[in-house]
Amino acid sequence: MAVIRKVRSVFRIIAFLFRNIFFSFKMRPFEELEFDTFTMEPLRRKNVNVIFEVYKQLNDGNELSLEKRLLLWIIGKKFCYVLRSKDGTIFGMGLYYFNKRDIIEKTIHEGYVGLKTRYRGLGIGTQARKCALEHFAKFHFLNGVSSRVSLDNLPSLKGNIKLGFEVKEQYWDDNMKNERVYLVCSLDRYR
Repeated sequence: MAVIRKVRSVFRIIAFLFRNIFFSFKMRPFEELEFDTFTMEPLRRKNVNVIFEVYKQLNDGNELSLEKRLLLWIIGKKFCYVLRSKDGTIFGMGLYYFNKRDIIEKTIHEGYVGLKTRYRGLGIGTQARKCALEHFAKFHFLNGVSSRVSLDNLPSLKGNIKLGFEVKEQYWDDNMKNERVYLVCSLDRYR
């Protein structure tokens, strides 16, 4: 049984990478944008390990999954933005990718958005996510951006709704042992 699980895992990773690499040909990298207190830029290969560490710090020492680490190494500039302070410190990120459901619904999934604690509550995350929505609105093969949020994560849920995400379904996540919602933001409002 362990061998079968490993084989399935390898096929799942290959399918994930193939799907995202295929759709990356239709996309441009994130643009570099300057704001008063920070810069939003595409993930560059020289910063991949820094982003892995930032993710780990923001997630209680848990690492990104192997398929997402590989995605960022291969074509991170099209799927991940980095937030950098004026002093050059990387303090946040936004990671997007295509799940099977996204292909069917013509959406891209907002897989992770995170900021270091001292940068939260300043509107930076909302501003960066709005720019990401505007970025994805340029690709007319996409209808929207999907997201999943735990109901007890009120700041994230409120931020999503503020940006135009609508709850499509509510469900219990056995892995997270939490009530969650699946949301979608139509990109029409950003075109």
